[in-house]
Parts: sequence; structure tokens; C-alpha cells
Amino acid sequence: MNMHLAAALLEAAVLPPMNLLVVIALGLVLAGSTDHRPAKRRAGLWLTGLGFAGLVVLSLPVTAWLLLTGLERGVEQTPPDGAPPRAIVILSADDLRAVPGGIVGPPDLGPLTLQRVRAGALLHRRTGLPILVSGGVVRADTPPIAMAMARVLAEEFGTPARWVEDRSATTWENAQFSAALLREDGIGAVFVVTDAWHMRRSLFAFGQTDLIATAAPTHVTGPARPDAAAFVPNAHGWSNSQYALHEWGGLAWYALRAWR
Repeated sequence: MNMHLAAALLEAAVLPPMNLLVVIALGLVLAGSTDHRPAKRRAGLWLTGLGFAGLVVLSLPVTAWLLLTGLERGVEQTPPDGAPPRAIVILSADDLRAVPGGIVGPPDLGPLTLQRVRAGALLHRRTGLPILVSGGVVRADTPPIAMAMARVLAEEFGTPARWVEDRSATTWENAQFSAALLREDGIGAVFVVTDAWHMRRSLFAFGQTDLIATAAPTHVTGPARPDAAAFVPNAHGWSNSQYALHEWGGLAWYALRAWR
């Protein structure tokens, strides 16, 4: 079993919706059991209701907003005194899930990675700092995503990447392998470009290296004033909640990993 599949299975087991679906299934089994004990049926009904409630709550845009802004709050974006960044590190995310036939075809960048590349190119124009792109193989039988990032930077943004880190499979490895490359050129401080909700975990990972990392988020979610539509479940709210829960879980795992 490769690392990507193992990580996907582990994440599916501990994060919604799979864990909530398991709760619902267990509840339905208990509620529909031929054992007519009232307590057992009540427990089944409670579990079923809690599972469904969890699915609904996580699909609310207001829930996603609270989870995302909690991740983004308090992340410092000012370089520390005496350690100005000397390079820009752009972290990968998704790849393009498509087949040949359109104007843009694989291998190419997914929406999140493209947004990060765009932000990194803008930061390069403002600072003149060289760029490192970081990302290994996202899916089996595809080239490392860092190669597509470097190509898009050069061909579409007119901004060549100086370094291409194409081995990493996780944010932790993004940090470790990028630090090793930059260390060879004597670079000890960098801007890290990624989504604001991914920044806290990224800075934690870079904090385990000898690099001094300054946050350079693509954009920031809050503050905002949720309106009535924020309390109506939709797929976008669910998707954002998924991103946030993945990050909170990743932060907990990285903290445990560093502690050990």
C-alpha cells in the first residue's frame, strides 16, 4: 500500500463524513434490532440523530467560517527583526483532475495550487526574491506536481522557479526537503506561500527545520458577518469544513510527532 492511499484511508476513518456515516449506520442497526429493549432502541435513535446532525452542521457555511477563521487567527505575517526572507517557498495542494481534450489538460494544477502559484508570482514581483516550488507525486502514475508548478510559473506568469522540490508527499516533507535545498545556497529565512487556513500547520512544520519562515497567505477568510444564507447547508460549506477539520487534525498529529 503506497503512502498516499494509506493516508487517505486513515483520514477517511477519523474525519467526517465517514466517521459520521459509521455512527449513523450503528444507530440504525441498534434502532432496528430485533432486541426490543427500549434503552437499546433509544441509543440507536440518538446515534442516528447525532450522526445526521453532524452532517448538517458541518455543511453550514457559518460552521466552515468559524473553523477556518480559527485556523487563520493570530498568524504573524511580519518577518522577524534581523531575519528578512531571502526566498519564496510555494507549497503545492491539488492537481488537475481531467483528461486531455480541453484548453488545459493534465498534468496541470488544481484550483488551490494555481491560486498559490499566482500569489507566489505576485510576491516575487513585489520583492524580487527567488522562488522554490514544493510538491511531489499527488496521484500514482503522474509526475510530481512541482514540475507543473514550475512550468506554469515560467510559461504563464513569466516567473521561473530557481528550485524545484519534487519529492515531498506531506506538508511536513515540504518543509524538510525545502529546507535541505535552500540550506545548500545558504538561505535561512523564507516567505511561505499557501492558503491562510493551511498556514498554521505549514509554519509549525517549517519550525521543525532550521529555516525562519514568515507567513504569506494567498488570502484571508475573515472577518465577516454571516448572513441568513450562512445557515443554509450547501456543498461549499461542507467542502470548507473538510479543509478546516483536515488542518486541525493535522496540527494535532504534527504536535504529537514533534513532542515524540
